[in-house]
Amino acid sequence: MTHRERFRAVLEGRQPDRLPWVPRLEIWYDYHTQRGSLPEEYRGWSLDEVRRSVAAARSGREGVIAVPRHDGSVEVREEWRGDELTRYWVTPVGTVSERFRQSAYGSDNLMRIEHVIKGLPDYPVVTYIVQHTHFEPTYDDFRRYDEEIGDEGFPICVIGDIPFHKILREYIGYNHAYYELQDHRDEVEALAEVLSSTHAQLEQLMLESPADLFVYGVHFDSQMLPPPVFDKYIVPYYQKLSGQFASRGKWLAVHQDADASLLLDSYVEAGIHVADCFACWPMVPCRFEDAVDHWKQSVVIWGGIPSTLLCPMAATEEELDEHLDTVWAKTPEGRVILGIADNVMPEADMARVKKIAERIERLGD
Repeated sequence: MTHRERFRAVLEGRQPDRLPWVPRLEIWYDYHTQRGSLPEEYRGWSLDEVRRSVAAARSGREGVIAVPRHDGSVEVREEWRGDELTRYWVTPVGTVSERFRQSAYGSDNLMRIEHVIKGLPDYPVVTYIVQHTHFEPTYDDFRRYDEEIGDEGFPICVIGDIPFHKILREYIGYNHAYYELQDHRDEVEALAEVLSSTHAQLEQLMLESPADLFVYGVHFDSQMLPPPVFDKYIVPYYQKLSGQFASRGKWLAVHQDADASLLLDSYVEAGIHVADCFACWPMVPCRFEDAVDHWKQSVVIWGGIPSTLLCPMAATEEELDEHLDTVWAKTPEGRVILGIADNVMPEADMARVKKIAERIERLGD
């Protein structure tokens, strides 16, 4: 089977000839390439050459089926000062701003350090921005990307966050989100309704698109999004969507590089199809075997190997071996696409990545 065929087989609940293996190598490769610190054996290699040397599929995460657009009444201004970017959103009803800091991985990796909603006066401005946003399909771009990947991987569209969680995490920030839910619940819920209406257009474009797999929802964490909140606001949203997508032969994934230990049953109730970049013990409290026991054949685990186990300063090879033993023992009970949660980081020992690839090959023979 090809990489793509293995990936689709797991999504469809069929048995592949061997485990799909999709580690994300981009951060590791870009970091060392920019600094001239690639290990000797990889000097002068392309990312694809490195990926093929560990028998891995292409991660395929650059698929785009739609882009957001704002009408002429919304102006976006950006201002850099050192390693910080301030973005201003100027509208007829007021201006809001947010700030980002450039990470060690370059200007494409920005960390939000100030959010657009800082108080009550910001809600009408953000509501205006959302109401004057629409999405334009880019289906032809996706088809070209799909053809480019070919059998080397499975094309994925990373859509972003669902409305309510986007407000908590991106618009307000977790530090203040629960104060806002307590003090200004009506405003938060009203904004969520408006954002859901705008996202309805995006979701229809997803359904009608040539893509089959969408990462829609990110960083759900048991501490920051506990079950009472998750079950009230998140579960109904996915219940509304999951059947529609399944009826079109499409899958909804959430980017699960956080602790899902208290949310495992809620995932099943919500109808979520795939836990992308699934993080587990010892990186977070959730254990791989617990996820398999709860999800069985209902949720695909994509990931399952914590990035910390690849780093010599964080874990021994024996600890990696023990974790792989657990994964191998539990995989027959569930549906698994093996990967690193979240990425192979710059500190990783590539010999350990090779070890995983060799073990998959032996298992498949």
